This record gives sequence, structure tokens and C-alpha cells, in this order.
Amino acid sequence: MKANTQDRESIQAIQEIIRIAAYRYTYTPSLHPTHNMKTSLRLLHQAAKAAQSAPAAPAATATPNAEYFNQLPQILRNFFSKHTPASHTQYSTKPTLTTDPAANPFLPNKHPVTQAYHAPVYSLRRQAVLYKTAQQYGIADLLPSVNRSFYEDKYQTKKFMKGVLKPKGHKHELNKPERQAQVDQAMEQMESKIAKVKGSKYRARLQNKKEKSWY
Repeated sequence: MKANTQDRESIQAIQEIIRIAAYRYTYTPSLHPTHNMKTSLRLLHQAAKAAQSAPAAPAATATPNAEYFNQLPQILRNFFSKHTPASHTQYSTKPTLTTDPAANPFLPNKHPVTQAYHAPVYSLRRQAVLYKTAQQYGIADLLPSVNRSFYEDKYQTKKFMKGVLKPKGHKHELNKPERQAQVDQAMEQMESKIAKVKGSKYRARLQNKKEKSWY
């Protein structure tokens, strides 16, 4: 029913063009008819007759794939409307010419005339949004290759810095064992060093203190 309505509208539009062109051809004194104008009128008449005699086209039915496609988010539908899925096109993994059919929209590509590199069609932020959205719907493999990692892959392939795996530490932390050994040795020799400085009286006082001690 919808297709028949569109056919009628097309026929009416063609007939209206023919009517306006014929009117200008017949009643406009300043317009000098030429062979090209006569040919155009004849072609328009033929198109109108063909449209009238053509059988009505069957109404288009949505395929299951189209239904699945319409369920995708708008950002993915816009992308796949402009770029072929990776399952049907082998996208380049390196920068190439902008006119190359396999040019990766996620990479900078070179213009064949100016030899200047054009920025990627999609910025890094938009690439991340596209990939993460496609990952949620299980179609991330249909996107062109990205020189980035996301989710678990980001941490499984990440190279940690040496200081994170084996932290060097501050200077006082590195010297702590040696300094602690010096402190322990000084504490053991503390009384003898004090007695050596203060003399025999202090040594005798320490001796009496030990003798009077209950332990």
C-alpha cells in the first residue's frame, strides 16, 4: 500500500514538471525553444508513461538482520552506515592513502596529492566509546583494528615500571639495617664509654648500683 502511494506521488510530480515545462515552451515569448528542450520534454513524457505502466513494487519487508541492526545504539548504526564491517573489508593496520578503500578510519592517513597526513576520522575518545559500546553488544571484532587495549587486555598486556615491581625506596629506608646495627653496638658500649669519660668514681657508682639491685 505504501509503495502504491509513492508511485502515485512520483507520477504526479513528473506530470507537474511536464505541465510547467510545456507551459513555458508554449506561452513564454522570450524563451526560444531548442532541440535540447524538445528532447527533454519527450524524455519526461516517456518517463511518465513508464511510471504509469510499471507494476506496483512489492512492499519491502524487513529482514532479521535489519531488525538486529536497528536494535544497535545510534553511534554504532552511524559508524556501520559509513564504514564496512571488518568481516567484509580487510582494514589496514598502518597509515595509508586516504583514497585507499582499506584505509583505517582510526589511523592518520596521507593525502595522495598534498602528501599531508590527515587526522583520524574518529578521535581517540570516540574510538574508545565505539569500541566499548561494541564490546557490550559482542561485535567489537567488526570494528577496524585499534592500537589500544581496553578492559582486561589493558592490564594483561601492560608493562609495569621497574620502580613499581621492585621499589627502590628512600635513602633512610635503604640505610636502615646498617644504621640499626650501629645503634645496637653503641647501646652495648654505652656504659663503658661513659665510665671512660667520667672516671673511676662513676665506674664505682655503677658497680654499687649493680650490687644493690634486687634483680
